[in-house]
Amino acid sequence: MPLKYLLMKNFLRVDKRVDIFVTRKCPLACSYCEIVGYKHMSFKTARDVISFIKNDSDKYYRIIFQGGEPLLNFDVLKFLVEEMECMNDKKFNFEILTNLTIWNKEIEDFIKKHKMIIQTSLDGTEKTHNLNRKFKNGSGSYKIVVHNLRNVIKKFPNLHVKMVCSWVKIKSYREFKADVNNIIKMGVKNLTIAYDYRETDFKKLEKMNSYIARWYYEYAKNKRDLPPLSNVNLNLKKNILPTEKSGRMYLKNPCETAEGRTIVIDSDGNTYPCLFYLLAGNHKRFSFGKISDLNKKHMAIFQAAAVSFLKEYSGNKKHLVDNKIKIPTCIAMNYRRTGTSFKLDMVQMKEAELQIKRDLWIYNKLKKHRWFLKALTTQVRE
Repeated sequence: MPLKYLLMKNFLRVDKRVDIFVTRKCPLACSYCEIVGYKHMSFKTARDVISFIKNDSDKYYRIIFQGGEPLLNFDVLKFLVEEMECMNDKKFNFEILTNLTIWNKEIEDFIKKHKMIIQTSLDGTEKTHNLNRKFKNGSGSYKIVVHNLRNVIKKFPNLHVKMVCSWVKIKSYREFKADVNNIIKMGVKNLTIAYDYRETDFKKLEKMNSYIARWYYEYAKNKRDLPPLSNVNLNLKKNILPTEKSGRMYLKNPCETAEGRTIVIDSDGNTYPCLFYLLAGNHKRFSFGKISDLNKKHMAIFQAAAVSFLKEYSGNKKHLVDNKIKIPTCIAMNYRRTGTSFKLDMVQMKEAELQIKRDLWIYNKLKKHRWFLKALTTQVRE
């Protein structure tokens, strides 16, 4: 096959995302965590998951192991990975979301062997992190997480870290900068700074975004390179840069859920359209049934309604930032805040608008530098 067709085939590859909650148990009791429960996934349910994937029509998969703390049910996790890798007609990329309170040589060797991507959480300095991320006995988790992180990052340098901003008050820029720099100095190359989902005070959100923008600009100017803020860099590349170059409107974040490219499997085998529906109140109304007996009619109806809504939304020119960049919306977040998937949640819209304005400010401050534009087009991966 000619090279150009091989490249096109690879470019058009679409992975189905499958989130698997191998457990609901966790040694931590983080203040902003929405995962509650005490159930491990059984081997019977795990075998049902394997049967589903074997019979599924897709070829490429992004498998994300979730919890609770998934390493608490390591035997089932190992079984799932090893069984999937025996499927010669399918390809898998594995990821694991772990709080790094559990780590040993067996886990390290297994993750390395199967080329799993690690995602973890660290919220900044010890003081900031321990405000929200505590063990069930009330003690902070910072010391053990950082001890394991320093060891893990030596073997897995592309590890992803999520820093959740959950402030009891509006912090100073000095404190925020200390939180971010504390993570960066450990060698983290992929950092995402996220909001606490409970925060709806727009003054705090505006302050937070101003801190992120200021830190990004200072780092980039001093280092003459992109900071390792993965979510900001990706938005700059996918939405801001093409819009500024061509003048056309961009919104390159289609809903995988509406397109039927996601499924979430809970520890009890119940399935959901996406992670946020699993976490929503009254979530069982959105279940597609057990993984062993999916209600495909229910799935088709839901996806058709979602596609229709998003098509109407994307064609509406009212939802723009500076009349040029479309504001994304999430149907699951719409449901969580408004009670229906197909009614816009204005809090979510405002949050997204603030992020776009933040990244527009960053772009306009740095676009005169050739190294910045070159780095955006060569370093940032989707």
